[in-house]
Amino acid sequence: MIFRLTIFVVFLIIAYPASAKKVLQFDEKQGIIWVEDGKKSAPDKAFEAPDLKKKKVIIEEKTVKVREHVKTKAMTAEDYRDAGNKFYFNNDYTEALKYFSKAWELKSDAVDYFWMGACYRKMEKTPEMTKIFNDLMEKYPKSEVADDALFYLAVNAQKENDYQVAYDRYKEVVEFYPDGMSMIGKFNFREEAKKQLRAMKIDILSRLKLLGYSDNNAPELLKEFQTDHDLDPSGKPEKKTVELLMKLSDAKENNLKDRVSASESQTSGRAIYYGILCFMLLFNILWGVRNIRNMREEKARLELLIRELQ
Repeated sequence: MIFRLTIFVVFLIIAYPASAKKVLQFDEKQGIIWVEDGKKSAPDKAFEAPDLKKKKVIIEEKTVKVREHVKTKAMTAEDYRDAGNKFYFNNDYTEALKYFSKAWELKSDAVDYFWMGACYRKMEKTPEMTKIFNDLMEKYPKSEVADDALFYLAVNAQKENDYQVAYDRYKEVVEFYPDGMSMIGKFNFREEAKKQLRAMKIDILSRLKLLGYSDNNAPELLKEFQTDHDLDPSGKPEKKTVELLMKLSDAKENNLKDRVSASESQTSGRAIYYGILCFMLLFNILWGVRNIRNMREEKARLELLIRELQ
């Protein structure tokens, strides 16, 4: 027993160096490898440069795809406004409204708020447009778009036949913003407001004259018209008065057009009738001339025949 134990101990002493402890180690060229503890990894075979004299070396070029991590800058209110303007002038008012709204949320600039109202105007959403433009007049009366808001409120009132409100707002444009320029059309508000004031006056006078009210004093004529139709004789072109005036004058104008059209139709019918008569008369004349010519020729032949028989 002691002999066997002695042989086993001797075997372990002889075998220990051959089975030294191995550990994992990172090598820059081979990666993670097992090496004996305390030893360095064996170096790789040295790189042999090609012998250019013996053989031709071809170097192949390859396209390398690079991935970049791009950090985008957050959009500012001005960026949103620029984008909104591009959509607006490209007639995409729904998309433009989205960008102007984002610009307004970021900066609360009256200019962006005005552009929102301008989009609603093009989209024919009058309540939304009116609210925004009225807000601009009340909260931002000194802003660069206050005159724009006032002018388009006047235009809307004129469009809705409320000439009195339109008249008052146009007068405010002329008095308060004499040098105002349109943000959209780049025209002078004062000059355009004067044109619209004259246009409304001419429209009212021409309609009143068409209905038999002849005078150049518009307020007095309006009072007379209002009195004749049981309206408040204010002499002002209020919406109710203007709408009735338009209704009656348009009806009379259409009646006159129908009568003129009927008269022209009758005239046209007479022209056709007289044309047919003239054609028939000319035909009869030509037919008679032909017959007379034939009779003369026949008479000449008879006379010649009689002479030959004699």
